[in-house]
Amino acid sequence: MDREKIMEYVKKLWSQVDRKSLMTIVLVGLIALGYMFPKPTPDMSGEVGALKERITVLEIDVQTALKKATAAEIRIAALESKPDRSSEIASAIQSAEGVTAKVRLLEEDIVKIKNTLSSFQTGSSSTDLATINSMLTRLNVLEIEVAALQSSTGGGTSTVNTSGYSYSVILPFNTNCSWHRVFGTTWYGQQFVMSSWNMNVGEIRLYLRRGGAATDCIVRLYNLGTNGLPTGTPVWIATVNNASWSTTGQWVIFPVTGLTLTANARYGITIASPNGNETNNTQFGYNDPGSYASGSLIGTLTAGNVWTISAGQDIGLMVGGTHQ
Repeated sequence: MDREKIMEYVKKLWSQVDRKSLMTIVLVGLIALGYMFPKPTPDMSGEVGALKERITVLEIDVQTALKKATAAEIRIAALESKPDRSSEIASAIQSAEGVTAKVRLLEEDIVKIKNTLSSFQTGSSSTDLATINSMLTRLNVLEIEVAALQSSTGGGTSTVNTSGYSYSVILPFNTNCSWHRVFGTTWYGQQFVMSSWNMNVGEIRLYLRRGGAATDCIVRLYNLGTNGLPTGTPVWIATVNNASWSTTGQWVIFPVTGLTLTANARYGITIASPNGNETNNTQFGYNDPGSYASGSLIGTLTAGNVWTISAGQDIGLMVGGTHQ
């Protein structure tokens, strides 16, 4: 068959093709190619590795600042007990102020790294995600230490202080977070799993703020039932007034005595403000999405009679104490 006859045959076939069917075939083909050759998971190991090195440097800088702040406090206290040392006291205070300036820079760097890591969470491989979550946990610890430094050097009003406790439960948490109000019969909380050892609890830290005028805040700790919801009476309860809290967010520390948590057991912590209202209330920070694998946000509109689970959302929570 010569060339002209072949072209004539092809034109004839083309004239008989249903254009809509042809477009459908093309689209199906393109979709199939997408499944056959999916977009590869981005390799962020290099960027994550660089941030990990920055966190290591931050940890060293925070410890150095802590030593300098302690030395400045000791020096000021010693000089204040002696006469005619005003110029030396002024020098010591200036040194402490220098530490405060450094601490503010450290705090800014921590927030920047946390925001960058959070942006990496979506689309990361499981290996990178595990590394990112571990790094976020390290940054949470650094935030506590920096808050303690701010308090000791006069750089802030944080209620967090250095305690020397080990933290068996630290939920990965970004303080650039969303907020829920707690008031009346509207309570919220968080499921969590204890680590692989028993702990005598010394403190519980929650990322909270005051909404409007001062009101009450009641924190309770429950055992969780097989459905993952609070059951029975609380194993621990604390009632405080939120008058001294920031309106922008802070780690609030709740001292705990006489409480032992069991290794690998499931617990739920709840936050209530029964005397609060829509204007004056207690508010807690939460991440959506969160990245804590062993629990989620829980909530109730009926003062604990009926609970629901908000999968994929997590609050800012740390549990510290001494191991048994």
